[in-house]
Amino acid sequence: MDDEITKQMQIHSMEIRGHYLNEFIFIERLIDEYLTRHFCDEAHKKKELFEYIMCENVAFEPKRLLLWYVMEKYDNEIYIKHKSKSEDLTFLMTTRNKLAHWMLDTSGEAHELYVSKSKLRLLRFKNKVNEFEITDAVIESLDKMLTGNRDMMAELLEKTNPTSSD
Repeated sequence: MDDEITKQMQIHSMEIRGHYLNEFIFIERLIDEYLTRHFCDEAHKKKELFEYIMCENVAFEPKRLLLWYVMEKYDNEIYIKHKSKSEDLTFLMTTRNKLAHWMLDTSGEAHELYVSKSKLRLLRFKNKVNEFEITDAVIESLDKMLTGNRDMMAELLEKTNPTSSD
């Protein structure tokens, strides 16, 4: 019985992690594209900036800070409209790190939590044990934040579309 529950938990964990890690990567690539368009006009240089610098050598937090700086200075209407999403991006980034790096708890207590409440728990061991529960409320918040940030990035990219007329 316990082995079957552990297997169900692992499958459920993989599905959640895979889905949301993919979503986070997509948001980050949209940010990369927006910043690349902002800082570079030439197509071949834009490709190099995107592929070799933004995607490979810049961590998410500096991208997030740069995104808000550029938005506030150059796309102020969109910045004002979506200002609250800066905190969302921070939450998404920390959640992404938990999903990517924390271990699934498969203890007896975690089994009970999963069976009774459909909750998964992730653990990190660093000086002390940290826990992160994946609940329906967390999933709902992630979905809302991801949708809002995708919409914001679509609005920014539409405005900066090199083929759109000004």
